[in-house]
Amino acid sequence: MCLIIGLGNPGKKYERTRHNVGFLVLDELATLADVKFKNKKDLSGLVAETKINGRSAELLQPTTFMNLSGEAVVKAAKFWRVPEKKITVIVDDVNLPLGQIRIREKGSAGGHNGLRSIIERLDTSEIRRIRIGIGRPPRPEMALDKWVLEKLNKEDWKTVVEAARQVAKDIFAGQIKIG
Repeated sequence: MCLIIGLGNPGKKYERTRHNVGFLVLDELATLADVKFKNKKDLSGLVAETKINGRSAELLQPTTFMNLSGEAVVKAAKFWRVPEKKITVIVDDVNLPLGQIRIREKGSAGGHNGLRSIIERLDTSEIRRIRIGIGRPPRPEMALDKWVLEKLNKEDWKTVVEAARQVAKDIFAGQIKIG
């Protein structure tokens, strides 16, 4: 069994924002797997169960806000007894150009507060992460927190959706390792 977490903020207010790229990838995975998310309050998240390449996989969209994502991840990992090596986290990344994908087996949070929360709560940085670029603000004086919570314009949204679909397809095809 493996656990795939897509990070984002809950609620309509945050739909189509840069920070919700992780949710978008999990939505694409759920569509490919033909499964629906169910609210599991005891796990602080929306959960869907599926099989990927013949292996059980739990998809988790935390219902905590981004900076508290570690709470939901720890609950889910304990509930399903999933070791850190079998956890994959999908996040947005301001340090990557829009739509670029980067996969790492371990490393720092890279300034991402949701990832930082997970690393702190699990007490390890050896968590596989898939980062999707959202680019940097167009103006240096624009605060990063404002940028990541801003809704994407149509062109940028299209680019992000294409990247999310590619990641989901690659996971299902076994081209991206997930635990």
